[in-house]
Amino acid sequence: MLLLVGLPIVALVATAGHRLIPRSCPPILLALGAFGGYLALNALWAVSPLHGLSRALLFAAIVALGSVVAVALPQLASNDNERFHRAVLIGISLSVAYLAVEILSGQPIRRFVISLIPILQPSPKHMATADSWVTHLNLYTLNRNLGILNLVLWPALLLARTRLSLPVARIVGFGLLAVSAVSVFASEHESSMLALTLACLVFVGVTFAATTVRKVILAAWVAATLLIVPIADISHDAGLHRAGWLPQTARNRIVLWSVTADRMQEAPILGIGIGSTKPLDEEAAPTAARELGDSYAQRTGRHAHNIFMQTWYELGAVGACLLLLAGLAGLRVLSRLPTIQQPFAYAGFVSAMVIASFTWGMWQPWFMCAFGLWAVLWLIALDAAGRKEAHA
Repeated sequence: MLLLVGLPIVALVATAGHRLIPRSCPPILLALGAFGGYLALNALWAVSPLHGLSRALLFAAIVALGSVVAVALPQLASNDNERFHRAVLIGISLSVAYLAVEILSGQPIRRFVISLIPILQPSPKHMATADSWVTHLNLYTLNRNLGILNLVLWPALLLARTRLSLPVARIVGFGLLAVSAVSVFASEHESSMLALTLACLVFVGVTFAATTVRKVILAAWVAATLLIVPIADISHDAGLHRAGWLPQTARNRIVLWSVTADRMQEAPILGIGIGSTKPLDEEAAPTAARELGDSYAQRTGRHAHNIFMQTWYELGAVGACLLLLAGLAGLRVLSRLPTIQQPFAYAGFVSAMVIASFTWGMWQPWFMCAFGLWAVLWLIALDAAGRKEAHA
């Protein structure tokens, strides 16, 4: 999907004979470049250097595609631009509608497709079959889709606000938000529920108290990147891993975050190496003890379910500082956007931050590309808003 969205823009501009090389290097690109360069270096002491290097190269490819798209978008012809905006809005709207149908009706479309094409079927533990026909899919198998929904929703809302007349934009925007909310809160993915809730609160907060909310988001980013280790220790010491009011998955995460934080002492500055968590955990899992009353053994898990914790463990303090700088550069860009765009942009940033904080491993290729798609969609939405400002 990242390629399907990004490459047509690049191809249209390239065939028109325009340049695709940036004339300058903005701070956000410098920060991402430094982070990517460190990933390649860090792979040298990973458990599997080739695996680590492959993830560093994928990261570089995603950043490169985003950079070229950023250069290409302002040069895209107006008629191509309008068609592309319509296509993106229609595609995301259909995706939102599809998820709502699947979640509310037991995934009939997906069950039909994977029954006809067995190679697409998930592990048998995630489904039930009868006479080679898939009769049931566990609802959590759509969690990844819901995570991506939270990433693409806010740039789509800004694009609708920009490209459509105000009355139509309100109808489309409220419709997208309402159907997304139905899908998210009818699902089993608590992280998506939290992401959507906080994003909506941020949207309202930036609309009415922009300065205060921007400072809170900045403080949250600094705390997440620099203080995640003591936060994990405090949460475990406070007994939250045994708090009945928390979902089971949240309690498990508190245990594995605490274990990860303890093992961070092995390589606090440079980390254990990109992608090393999984093989080391698989080696230690058979002998991992389980403390009395805990629902999860004393192990890190295949990944930290938190990119900030995983950064500290695998990339060390150096990686955490580089991640901090990349986020600060991004927030600097958001703070300079026109007032009308900021509620959407900050809501999208917080939504992505929540998804990154509680869900999958940061080196899973689909997860990396999902954030690449998120960035490209923001480039498209902000370019559309900028063109409208220029014509106003």
